[in-house]
Amino acid sequence: MEEKSSYKRSFSDISKSKMQKSAVARADRSSLKLREAIDDELEKIWHELAKLDPSLQIKEIPSLANIARRAGIHPQTLHKPRYRVLTQNIKNWILEITPPSKPNALQVRKSPESAVAQWKKKYNDLLDKHCLSEIDLLHASAQLELLQKENEMQATTIKNLTADLRSIQKKLTVVK
Repeated sequence: MEEKSSYKRSFSDISKSKMQKSAVARADRSSLKLREAIDDELEKIWHELAKLDPSLQIKEIPSLANIARRAGIHPQTLHKPRYRVLTQNIKNWILEITPPSKPNALQVRKSPESAVAQWKKKYNDLLDKHCLSEIDLLHASAQLELLQKENEMQATTIKNLTADLRSIQKKLTVVK
């Protein structure tokens, strides 16, 4: 049997140091590129929010993962220890754009009577809308029937007039 070679590639300390410096420089460039992409995306989102009407509330606050995806970065990248400061800055930015919550926004339980009254009001409003819709539908149906009858009468009138016109044309051709 052949013996496997136990040759193991070894590097000098100088080579290892150069490779390490190169790897650190590459990681720093990558990190800088990532930070620039995130900053650009945060700026874009800020401009989008500035275009919105101030009277409207922000319905969807972008999440950390959403911002990463929009910047073209995998969302898990921001959870690496290297990016903890950047991640915290993004979280602070998200908190900054989040509208302030109402004071004492704890949900207060309603009394059963007020809940029933509220549901009854909603039901009655819905019932009124439904009744109005039914009335509108009946009115539209009646108008449609009238217009169809009128259309049929005009069609028969046109047929009669066309027949009269043909007979007059025949009489005129005979007279000439």
